[in-house]
Order: sequence, then structure tokens, then C-alpha cells
Amino acid sequence: MVLHRSQKVLNDNTRVTSMWSEAAEWCGNKWFPDMTAAGLAYFAWVYSPNVYSRLSTDLTLQFTVSSPVVATFDDMETAKAWLKQM
Repeated sequence: MVLHRSQKVLNDNTRVTSMWSEAAEWCGNKWFPDMTAAGLAYFAWVYSPNVYSRLSTDLTLQFTVSSPVVATFDDMETAKAWLKQM
């Protein structure tokens, strides 16, 4: 993030096939704050079609209490369009 002066991330979880809820609290409390400190402002998160992975994503967002702006999507094209607007 710092090296490329990037403020936006497109995260594609469409190939995630299982639950990863054990990492949700760490992602929300550590990873997102660290990424925000490195310059992250907008995070487009494309859901996995796997219901348990989707639940893990939602759980992560419950632990994410401050910046960045995170939006979830069901497809890449909509996520890309959102990031371009930001």
C-alpha cells in the first residue's frame, strides 16, 4: 500500500470454498487497522459463493469498527465499478 501509494483494494473471494471464521477477529482488529495505517481507504470485497465463507466475511466486518470503507459484492464487475467511483 505504501510503496504504490494505493488507497483501494479489490478482494476476490470467489474461489474460497470453506469457512475461515477463526481469522475473522484478527482481520477486523489487526489486519484492517494495519492496512488503513498504510493508506487503505476503500476495500471492495467480492463474496465467495460458499455460504460459510460469506458468513466468515460478514463476521470479519463485525470486528472492523473504523476505517476503511468496506463494501461487499456478489460479482467482480460491480465491485470494480464501485472502486472506480471512489
